[in-house]
Amino acid sequence: MPEDHERPDPTRGGPGAGGVPGVPALSLPEQLVLLAVDPDRGRLRGAPVVHVAVAGGVVLDLLDGGVAVVQDGAVRVRHPAAATPLPGPLQEAAVAAVPAGGSSDVRRWVRDLAAPRFRLGQHVKAGLTQRGVLRTGWGLRFGLVPARRHHVLDSAAREELLAGCREALTGTAPPPPRVRELLVLTGAAGLLHLLVDRSQRAAARQRVDRLTLEVPGAAAVARAVADVGAEVRAAARRRARAAAIAASTGGTHGS
Repeated sequence: MPEDHERPDPTRGGPGAGGVPGVPALSLPEQLVLLAVDPDRGRLRGAPVVHVAVAGGVVLDLLDGGVAVVQDGAVRVRHPAAATPLPGPLQEAAVAAVPAGGSSDVRRWVRDLAAPRFRLGQHVKAGLTQRGVLRTGWGLRFGLVPARRHHVLDSAAREELLAGCREALTGTAPPPPRVRELLVLTGAAGLLHLLVDRSQRAAARQRVDRLTLEVPGAAAVARAVADVGAEVRAAARRRARAAAIAASTGGTHGS
């Protein structure tokens, strides 16, 4: 049976009805990146797992736009003529990767979109730059190593977004569809620390779990984000262990 995420959401893509009042009409991936940017350090918090959540946001954008449906754990792409306009080049690139009528496991979609070759982060940051929300430049890490820095230009939009998400986490009223999906992705990727303090995380986790169950299509994407996020964390731990062993071995040989 098709899951409950087949029809376009008419409230999606604009502030107020489907999202947070006062926030520009940003796609889900753009909102996730805006949430994750540390305005003081200019870095993305939660990396690299935040890119997995952003990949899930691309999939949800396609589901909400009617471009794709989730059926039996797979994403099936519909003919673009039957869909609402895509939010931007990022979603267009995702659709172009799969022939119309083709399908693939939700986890594979999330994994492929989060892979470095898709350049997901660059796509999303470019979109935010074009909207005048973010500016990307260069800085020095530890005062020595060149590193990209992201500067929030529309701080009011970011604060409104944060406030809307926190209110949805701590309140009892049903959140707007866009906010609900944003929270589902943030929770699935284990990034609730971007929104609430440690003392509030258990209650926030329970709230996100309830919100996830309300939308079966979003639940399928959330499961994929959680699974791929776990893979990314495990790979990072393996790389860290290998680097530590290499450093230890090098130090031994060099002594």
